[in-house]
Amino acid sequence: GVALEQAADGSIVAYVVADSYNHRVQRCAPAEGGACTTVAGGHGSGSAPNQLWFPKDVALEQAADGSVIAYLVAGSDNHRVQRCTPAEGGACTTVAGGHGSGSATNQLWFPTGVALEQVTTTPAPMTTTPAPTTTTTPARTTSVTTTTA
Repeated sequence: GVALEQAADGSIVAYVVADSYNHRVQRCAPAEGGACTTVAGGHGSGSAPNQLWFPKDVALEQAADGSVIAYLVAGSDNHRVQRCTPAEGGACTTVAGGHGSGSATNQLWFPTGVALEQVTTTPAPMTTTPAPTTTTTPARTTSVTTTTA
């Protein structure tokens, strides 16, 4: 699988490729003549946190400014999805599966795709409810004067 790394303006910064048979994820920047750098895996196939095993797909978690927060990688032969962060040098954490192949709630069976749901949050509208007020009416004193003749 291939994911696009895009700048905040939507321009393509790099192609991020799940390089299955090399057990790694490559970031290839067109501005650098297509040169690629390993951003996850690349330590042979296996189940260690820094290893991928036939990664099939990759998705990007990006900040509003376009910077990559993490790469999410579907590793088919180790039956897991890894979240790998560039800030940690590509260190990965299992976020789904990783307990062998199967159908239990903590297992995946050869995952071949991964996607992120784009969530946008809209702040709740501000509502101003006037504070309850207490009106005090001053007491009225009425005096009646009567005169008798």
